[in-house]
Amino acid sequence: GAIDWARKTVETIRRAELSKMKSASIRSEITKILNSAYGRISSVMNRITKELEFLNVARDKLKDIPGINPDEIVVVVSGCPNVGKSQIVARISSGKPVIASYPFTTKGVTIGHMQMGYDRVQVMDTPGLLDRELDARNDIELQAIAALEHLANIVMFVFDASESCGYTIEAQKNLRDQIVATFSNVPIIMVCNKSDLAASDLGLNISAVTGEGIDILTSEIEKAIKNLNSA
Repeated sequence: GAIDWARKTVETIRRAELSKMKSASIRSEITKILNSAYGRISSVMNRITKELEFLNVARDKLKDIPGINPDEIVVVVSGCPNVGKSQIVARISSGKPVIASYPFTTKGVTIGHMQMGYDRVQVMDTPGLLDRELDARNDIELQAIAALEHLANIVMFVFDASESCGYTIEAQKNLRDQIVATFSNVPIIMVCNKSDLAASDLGLNISAVTGEGIDILTSEIEKAIKNLNSA
């Protein structure tokens, strides 16, 4: 979206102006280059004023979600309806997940918590938001997804290889591709739930019912957190 365009444009400007500064020989040249860079970046930021204002509002509303702390790591669980997302949240959480209201939508959000070393990790299932393709959403839902983009540190996408959820593998792959594109700057963990019914090579095979593979899933989350902390 506009925010991603601005980020890439500012990075292009930064590289171009740094290159010019390296070849500058006098202070006045460097000052001129810096002023040019500031002007160009300011122009870019002015073009996304509305988007930035929305994100500020969204951030403030996200802080009001019971049980969510934006300063802690957030894992957002996505996937088609009935693939077992809330069951996974319950299975990997250290305590009983809570159901909380979510800004922009009447749907309830399941929130669980994990302790990974010194990090307290929040795991969210957001029914009605990341469970169908973007072209099937209204403006309010798209706003909610935009807010989630800036809340999520890690995204988990859940497949149901047995298709007992009511969605074909092809339909699930289509949703996966949209989630990957939407959260392009966030690490994504691919999971195949209901491995007690059918296994797949689309992701980590787990069963939220039997507990199979849950230890591997928590290890993958821990690895992703370590990568975030070292970045």
